[in-house]
Amino acid sequence: MPVTDALTTQRILALMHGLLDDRANLAPEMQARLDESVVEFVAHNPIALSAILHNPPLMAEHPETMRRLLQRAYERALKPKDRQWVANQARLAGHPELFPAAPTAVASMALTKSQRNGLRRLRAMANLHFEGSYRYGIQLRTTALLVGPSGVGKTALVRQLGASLDVPVLKLTYGDWIVGGAKIDPTTLRRVQMAIERHPRLIIHLDELDKFHFSSDAWTRGVMAEIYCLLDRELSGGGSLSSPWKPEHAEKLSRNVFLVGSGTWQDLWTKRKAPSIGFCPGGASADRDMSPRIRHAGVIPDELINRFNADWIMLEPYTVEDFRNIAGQLKLGPAVLDPVAAAASGLNFRAVEAALTADSLRAYLREADPQL
Repeated sequence: MPVTDALTTQRILALMHGLLDDRANLAPEMQARLDESVVEFVAHNPIALSAILHNPPLMAEHPETMRRLLQRAYERALKPKDRQWVANQARLAGHPELFPAAPTAVASMALTKSQRNGLRRLRAMANLHFEGSYRYGIQLRTTALLVGPSGVGKTALVRQLGASLDVPVLKLTYGDWIVGGAKIDPTTLRRVQMAIERHPRLIIHLDELDKFHFSSDAWTRGVMAEIYCLLDRELSGGGSLSSPWKPEHAEKLSRNVFLVGSGTWQDLWTKRKAPSIGFCPGGASADRDMSPRIRHAGVIPDELINRFNADWIMLEPYTVEDFRNIAGQLKLGPAVLDPVAAAASGLNFRAVEAALTADSLRAYLREADPQL
């Protein structure tokens, strides 16, 4: 049982503050030994790590030590789920750049035509925002909205945007949102504040906006209000933040944070809805300008979509040609990935994942029982 199970968060933080305060009185050799002992101790104790990472003064006063703590804890983790826990703690503490998501086939392969166009527009909008999104004293509406069916690479595209601009990405999902006043700390807006404090520039990805809905319960109302405030870049303490929202935070949020929203709105892309919104089987679009039809469908609240740039970035379903390109890059024969069948499935890139899984399973079963 970790020794920290017997300690309160307050006692852990008091111990860490004491060690760091006394450090200056030690000889350089003893300072190095103390640093190593502290890093090793905290890296082995999740309660201590979590308590320290979510303590703003410690994080602000000793940023390099905190980074070493995270990296050591990640190295010491033996199981994937433990490494993922450390990566999540880093993200919650405002360090999304420390443990970026592992490269996937989507990231390593050539983008589809729709993805290339989407990334080009995202990059242009982000640069416009970072370079000064005011014209004639009016702030331009540079908040981007990515819309597309499941599996077309919306999340991967935002990651690629961050990599191309060398700007960290903080992903916030509607389902994981923690509203102000919750007993869990840090709340989502506090995580935003911590990330803004640590990075000169930041991309915030608001994902799962298709789950946004009107409801009378307090939690949903709280999430809606906070998302609207974030999109409006108008935040204040107001009980939502454990630390006051300072003027410099508001200034950085306004000028140095690029906001991207995304959602699937899956009903828009199903075959049942296809005739009414302009999509044909196999992912071929009958009408390239989908925005008016999606708006007419009424599945996205106007109060939400009006906060984004009106020219949405639409990612179209994968086509037969897209799957042919993927099959060629991965050297997959038609017995593994049939481009025509994959395009007709409507699964987009998940059709590749399904095909590779099925082929791997067949190979495994043949090795386990050659008679099959």
